Amino acid sequence: MKKLSFLSLLLIAFTGCQIEELETPVQETIPENEMATYYVGIDSDIETRTSLSNEGKILWSEGDKMNVFFGINNNEKDALVLMGGAGTENGSFYGPYIATPDDVESLHQTVIVYPYDENMTCTPNEDKTEYSIAMTVPSVQQYAKGSFGNGAYPMVGVTKNTKEVVISTKNLLSGMNVKIKGDVSISKIVLTSADLALAGPATVVAAYGKAPVVTVEESTALNTVELVCDGVQLN
Repeated sequence: MKKLSFLSLLLIAFTGCQIEELETPVQETIPENEMATYYVGIDSDIETRTSLSNEGKILWSEGDKMNVFFGINNNEKDALVLMGGAGTENGSFYGPYIATPDDVESLHQTVIVYPYDENMTCTPNEDKTEYSIAMTVPSVQQYAKGSFGNGAYPMVGVTKNTKEVVISTKNLLSGMNVKIKGDVSISKIVLTSADLALAGPATVVAAYGKAPVVTVEESTALNTVELVCDGVQLN
């Protein structure tokens, strides 16, 4: 196994970002087979979201969607969709309550992963306190002006228990700031590493209150990340 080194090739800077913690109270009870609103925030010492404001703050974007895992049989999962907070630092996501349906052995905790991927799986350890998430780190990303492409910066969150709907997320990988000068148009930017894994199938081990660990198999790891710019004009 090899630790994954970089995910995003970003044409922006992350310095000076200030993250405010969510203060939404825990929802004590949610009826089974009901939908719920999840308030998704981030640790104050982690700088990760889905786009950037002009002031350098990291914000949620319209269309943001993430996986939520609620059972261990057949990797039972669903999707949480951003319903409020686009263009701000705190987002509210709408989706199913975790403890559904009756024939699913519920996880002891809620596990969310951004961005959404229908092929993603989540497997708990024996005591259901640590979760192994199988995902793919993309080798091709889309340029976004003054920001980074939607879904290009993944996060994971684990709650203390399934009653909590306030979820703190942690970023999974690193970003890179690339500055290019000139007067030409750019179709794409390719970052290649001689010995570091940049993309490919990955395993994320996540647990409540702990930093996630990301690894890839060396045999399937990719050493190239491509940022598609579609003729961005430099000036």
